This record gives sequence, C-alpha cells and structure tokens, in this order.
Amino acid sequence: MNEDADPFRPIILQIQETPFFNTISLEAIIALVIMLLLIFFSAMVSGSETAFFSIVPHKLKTRDGYKKVERKIIAMLEKPKRLLATILITNNFINVGIVVLGVFITERIIHPDVSQIWSFLIQVVILTAILLLFGEIMPKVYAAHSSYRFALIMVKPLMVLTRLFYPLSTILVSSTNAIDKRLKKKGHEITM
Repeated sequence: MNEDADPFRPIILQIQETPFFNTISLEAIIALVIMLLLIFFSAMVSGSETAFFSIVPHKLKTRDGYKKVERKIIAMLEKPKRLLATILITNNFINVGIVVLGVFITERIIHPDVSQIWSFLIQVVILTAILLLFGEIMPKVYAAHSSYRFALIMVKPLMVLTRLFYPLSTILVSSTNAIDKRLKKKGHEITM
C-alpha cells in the first residue's frame, strides 16, 4: 500500500509535531506549591472530621499535660453540628481553591495546540484522583486509626476556623435544624 494513500498520515504527523507541554513558568511552579499546600490542608481537615467523630468524649485520657486540650475537644464535640459545618465549609473552600489552581496550572503547562479533551481529562480525572486519594481517603484512613492524636493536632486550628466561619456555619446549622424539625414532625429521625 502506498504511504500517500494513508488518510491518517497527516493526523499522525500533526500529533507527532505538536508539543504536549509548554515550558513551566515561575507562576505555574508557585501555583503548584500553593496547590500542594492546599491538598495538605484538605487532608488535615478531612482527617479531623473522622478523628473527632471517632472519639468517645467520656473515654478521653486525662493525662496532666493534655487536660486543657482534651477539654477543648470535648467542648467541640458538645456542638457536633457546628463542628461538622465548620469542617465542611473549610474543606469546600480549600477544594475550590485546589480546583482553580489545577485549572490555572494545566492551562499554563499544556500547549495550546493540544486538544481541549486532553486538558479536560487532566483537569478532571487526574485532579479528582489526587484530591480524593491525598485529600480525602488517605487522611481519613489514618485519622480512623489515630483519632486521638489527630484530634490533639487539629483542635486549635478547628477552634480558629470555627470562629472564622461562624456566620456561615450558623446559617448551615440553622437550616439543618429546620429540616430536622420538619422530618421529626413527619416521624422520621436522622442521626449524625
């Protein structure tokens, strides 16, 4: 068969000639570093959800050095809806930041001549996999095994975040309470 008769030859040559990546700019590197920090923060906040809700307050150790911190953990667990609202709001803000930075980085490093499908696949599939694995699954598995230690680490940051997101968490808790009341009137009960 003649090479000139191959209808796919021009497409194959175009793919081979098109560079896939641009040179990586300083702004892409900075965005990548910030994104990695946000993934770490997402991991810590996601893990704290599992850690705090795995702890049974009356089983907390009361060693001399930890009494004050343990009282803070118990105080947070006494308002579980507020704690959960704070964790969810924080994690959503962080995850939105990760996605925005992921799109920014992808647009900077992938050559403009590359198909938009490749860019989309990288942005959605790879970024989602990274976020789920390192920002959700692995931290929650670790926190389930080390809930006490994880809660000790995260109690102070969560107290700051609770104050920071108090207005938003109040709206979320109030709307949840309204839904709970309606469901209880209908005879349904929702547990934590």
